[in-house]
Amino acid sequence: MKKIVFILVAFLMVANATAQWTDLGSGVQPRVKSSIEELRIRSSLPWIAGKWFFVDAKNGSATAGGKDLDHPVLTLKQAYDKCTTGAGDGIAVISRSISGTAYGTAETDEILWTKYGITVVGIAAPNVYAGRARITHITTGNADSLVYLMYLTGQNNTFININFSNTPDNDGTPVSATAQVSAVKIGGARNAFVGCMFYCYPQTANAYKCDVELTTSSDETRFIDCYFGQSAYDAGNNAASWIYLSGAAAQHFYKGCTFLQQVSSGTAFGGYETSGATVLNGVDIFEDCIFSVWRANTHADICASWFIGTLPNTGAIIMKDCLLQGFTEGDATAGNDLIWTNQPAAAATGGESAAIK
Repeated sequence: MKKIVFILVAFLMVANATAQWTDLGSGVQPRVKSSIEELRIRSSLPWIAGKWFFVDAKNGSATAGGKDLDHPVLTLKQAYDKCTTGAGDGIAVISRSISGTAYGTAETDEILWTKYGITVVGIAAPNVYAGRARITHITTGNADSLVYLMYLTGQNNTFININFSNTPDNDGTPVSATAQVSAVKIGGARNAFVGCMFYCYPQTANAYKCDVELTTSSDETRFIDCYFGQSAYDAGNNAASWIYLSGAAAQHFYKGCTFLQQVSSGTAFGGYETSGATVLNGVDIFEDCIFSVWRANTHADICASWFIGTLPNTGAIIMKDCLLQGFTEGDATAGNDLIWTNQPAAAATGGESAAIK
């Protein structure tokens, strides 16, 4: 008897709820559905202290509020401008990469990121290449000559599953060959990148290409499961690199990262490049990383040295369980003793002066 009463009460509750939904009217139903959908999306995003703002390169608008999926903004810069520094706000970049069409946010100027504590998440499959939520630039005018997409000087920001793609040569007027060109330039401390990709495609003649530039005060930047470079782009016989350390900083961490590059000729390309004697004030740590350069029709090592540039006065590079493919040596300059590794080719003094393979 109790079971029959319980079933009857449950039936009445469902019927009542259905009637209430029907009584909402055609104008209210879409708003309720939208709120439910937004709640579903938000529940899959990281917890933050502030507000979420949404970016959609297909359906977004420069004049939208960006606070819900029905009114997204168009670019990362527009969402960034709406965030409050230190409030713990977040930005969700909606990816719409489908067969034959890729919707990436196209910036018109470099993003000067000075704010603190913002979380940026790409809503996309965590693929190596264009499947990620991609940040690039428009392909006309001066925007096609950006020396970087973002200059990050703020602190305590997190970027998850974002593709930073800088290709400053599409309109035939590439940036100066004397400029340091990168996808992202970092000058703020304690920022983190998780599952991101960085690549820069300047003109082949540019000898200063890198994917990430670490400058003064980029202390304790952390890269986890990130991808640098791309084997489809030919770096040529230039002193380019994946990572370029241009200013005094300490302690950068790389874990589970993959570095890829094609080099069709020459031996000058390097993995890690320093610009001067005072740029490394601490220890940079690479753990479980793969560094690979390749050339068609050969299996031989083609690049002379993973480390290139000026020997720092202080500091060290630790490489734990890493693999170098395509480099003759980790550090081609004997006596530098800069790289410390648990690989079997370490020098007796602790520094690296022979090949790591």
